[in-house]
Amino acid sequence: MGRTSSHLGGRLLARFAPAAGTRYILPMRTAALVLALAALSMLAACGGEGPKATPEAHSAKPTDAVRAEKAGPEVKASTFSAKLEGASAKVGETATAVLTVLPASGYKVNEEYPYKFKLDAAPEGVTYPAAVVTDVERTKERATMKLPFVAQKAGTYQVSGTCSLSVCSDATCVIEKVPLSVEVSVN
Repeated sequence: MGRTSSHLGGRLLARFAPAAGTRYILPMRTAALVLALAALSMLAACGGEGPKATPEAHSAKPTDAVRAEKAGPEVKASTFSAKLEGASAKVGETATAVLTVLPASGYKVNEEYPYKFKLDAAPEGVTYPAAVVTDVERTKERATMKLPFVAQKAGTYQVSGTCSLSVCSDATCVIEKVPLSVEVSVN
């Protein structure tokens, strides 16, 4: 008679399977079990400490406020607000723009996330001592960064860049990259 479907299936498996005696079913099930146990262990280990955001983690969606195409001096989102304030400066002296991040109600500043402000290219006549500022003063209620700049001539300039920040609730942490820009006057 003709071949049965089980025989045909066995023949197909024989064509694509490794040499006889190779055991894949048990190791694959074992690997799946080990991975599942590892995932459960990681979840249990994080249970009492609350959520933590890492530089590799990302929020699922940027907030509408952060999607703004044009950077301005202030961004208000449902989880935080960020404000960049300029200061009047004197020609040739170091001045600072100040960034303040305030978490919304129910959130706090993530004290373990590496906040940074990456400055855009300096306008002509202005220099930045550092292109990326990582010094941050923070409490659970506020994060503050001082962004130094030096202007070589009098005028009005835009200090701008992108702030990487994170705030957390009891359930989740949010990581955002927020474009900000502020006008500064130099006399």
